[in-house]
Amino acid sequence: ASAAGAAGAADQHSAELAQRSTPGSWWDRNKRPQIEVMLAEIAPFVEALEAKRRGERAGQSQSGQADQGVGGEEEGSNVGPLDGLSRPLRVVDVGGGKGALAQAIAERFGEGKVQVEVVDVMGQALERGRARLAKRGLG
Repeated sequence: ASAAGAAGAADQHSAELAQRSTPGSWWDRNKRPQIEVMLAEIAPFVEALEAKRRGERAGQSQSGQADQGVGGEEEGSNVGPLDGLSRPLRVVDVGGGKGALAQAIAERFGEGKVQVEVVDVMGQALERGRARLAKRGLG
């Protein structure tokens, strides 16, 4: 995905997250910004895995120009932190409760690109999260 395409997807997803909450609510002030930061942190890794799947060299776009590296890799490098990884990217959300981050990841990146394991001591929260994801067809 191009940088413009990724930015457009991020903007669209940010708007969708904003629609879930009342302006000024706890969720809007606290949870939504946390999820947006996590999505921004995950995005370069998903994009690098997608580039690898397309056969592009790490740190290089389809046009052959060097891109900003992922995870500290140097521009134009042949070896990156994702070399040897298979798809999908795996994320563990410790203390993830009802799975708001897992839902946001599934909505933003689509199924099959990122696998999220939600871990929480509150079994009831996990069950609610599973039910919500299944209801939305994201499970």
